[in-house]
This record gives sequence, structure tokens and C-alpha cells, in this order.
Amino acid sequence: MLFFWMMSMLRPSITISKQLCKYADDKGIFYGFKLLNHSSYNALDLKVELILNTPVNSHGGSNHSCEWIKLRKDGLLTFSRYKKQDNTADYALVLGTRQNLELIWSKDSQYIEVKVHAKHSFSGIYKSFNQKYFTKNTCIKDGMFNFGLTFDIS
Repeated sequence: MLFFWMMSMLRPSITISKQLCKYADDKGIFYGFKLLNHSSYNALDLKVELILNTPVNSHGGSNHSCEWIKLRKDGLLTFSRYKKQDNTADYALVLGTRQNLELIWSKDSQYIEVKVHAKHSFSGIYKSFNQKYFTKNTCIKDGMFNFGLTFDIS
């Protein structure tokens, strides 16, 4: 039992920003979200999805129509672990898209969802994380994510 309890504790620990950043550069507009790896181990086989969910009423309830939004990079082999003395913040990652989210996110009933799947480098156990963004007026903020352990946008 102790072995299984220890193995269950050795899972990836990733957090996803509660807001999306909107940043303009010479290539156009970039919409992004930030991931932080809080684990003391690397995360492997990182897979990321950005999905526009549209509820569709049907007999007896509602279904979801999902549209996958193309990310600039949707996976990594290794996502570095958290280190206190890391001057490069390799444990922080900003991913995103060049698609105009404000244009395709056109209905109040729609929401954006980020799904992240990762494997713990020591135990090999997978874990999934998700974050939902329900209103584009409050979820999209102009600017870029600040350096390090913060989700602040400026």
C-alpha cells in the first residue's frame, strides 16, 4: 500500500493561467496561456490542446461541438522541473495561437478550454490538467506574461 501511495504522489504538478494574454508583434496578434511545472521532476510527453466548445441543445440535454484551435506548438518531449535558483525559468512555458480568438469566440454560450497531458519523469504516471475560459471580456488581457512563477500580465 505504501508503494502505491508513494507512486500516486509522484505525478506531474502543472498549473495553467486563469487568463489569456493578447500580444501584438511584427507577425500579428498572439493569444497565449502560461504553464508552470511545480514538480521537482521534469514532465515528459507534454501534449496541449486548445478547444473552442459550443454547447448545442438537443433532445434531453445539451451536447458540445468542439473545434480544435491550432497552436504554434502543441507538445514537448520534456518540460523542465521547478528549480529555485533557475535564472531562465525553464519551468514556465507560454503557448498560444495566431488565430483570432476574439473573432472565432463569437457567442456568449461558447468557452475556450486548455487541456494539458503530461507524464512524470520518475514514476511514469500520466496526469491531465484543464482550464476553462468562459467570458472573453474578462479572460483576455492585453500584454505578455511576466517572467517566472507569476501569472501576471503586463
